[in-house]
Amino acid sequence: MPNPITAGLPAGLPGALQGALQGQSASTATGYRGVTNLSSNTTVGNPGPFTVEAWIRTWTGGAVIGFGTVATGYSGTRDRLLYVDSGGRLTFGVYPGSYVTLRSPAGAAYADGAWHHVAASVGAAGLRLYADGNLVSANAAQTAAESSTGYWRVGGISLAGWPNRPVNDYFTGVIDEPAVFAAQLSDQQVAWHFHANH
Repeated sequence: MPNPITAGLPAGLPGALQGALQGQSASTATGYRGVTNLSSNTTVGNPGPFTVEAWIRTWTGGAVIGFGTVATGYSGTRDRLLYVDSGGRLTFGVYPGSYVTLRSPAGAAYADGAWHHVAASVGAAGLRLYADGNLVSANAAQTAAESSTGYWRVGGISLAGWPNRPVNDYFTGVIDEPAVFAAQLSDQQVAWHFHANH
């Protein structure tokens, strides 16, 4: 499958959703070249519990969704991070004074050029990480993230200090339908979001 980013098509790319197959308008996605990010328009105070999700298509990885004290550029505080790491696996974590992370199991790489639905949450059920509708890692003991005010960022934030840091912190590939929910979705709800596209 060719990489549309190197072909110079960073915007209006075909999306992950299958609406066109059901007689609806085709979705379009945003391409990221590993140099920039999108962010929320206003600051958010200490978001939690929460769930983040997106459809991603990448060949190398980088940050999918994160939370930082500034909307662009280097953020001294970086927390609530979901990224495709140096091994092509998913990593999700929080930083309440130290790094607490989850990583998808070995053998399932997500930097393969195919569309994948990724999601992660923090709340009463702890940290939870999902791939293609399935729970792939969890930590029931960690129920909160760092207390801070900042911006949700899509496609890029510094991953300095975080485990299995990819070559480029900023995402290279395509992201479709990124979302942040002000609640910890259940395993069933995440699975529904994935299967609603099929």
